[in-house]
Amino acid sequence: MAEHPGTFRGGPPGAILLADTFLDEALSACGYPAGDFEQRVTDISVEHPQAVEDYRIAHSVARRNVLGEASTEDLRKAMRHYRNLHEDLLEIHVPQREEVYS
Repeated sequence: MAEHPGTFRGGPPGAILLADTFLDEALSACGYPAGDFEQRVTDISVEHPQAVEDYRIAHSVARRNVLGEASTEDLRKAMRHYRNLHEDLLEIHVPQREEVYS
């Protein structure tokens, strides 16, 4: 069975790009202004101070990924940060692998 190219096992770089794009779109839909990354970090920090570090790390890996400078381990860790962001900022619970199969 072929996997979707955006899935992590099927293509970590594509999955990070999708996660970063989805987060940007979701933040815009939640009323956070698009544009300057540092301004968005400042805006997020007001209501979600714990999420700022996850956002900075995940975004940094996404940028390095575009340049071909992120390792598979970097991408794996970034996906954890994106999951944390989705749960905190968007109040979406993303099941971890153990939860899915238990």
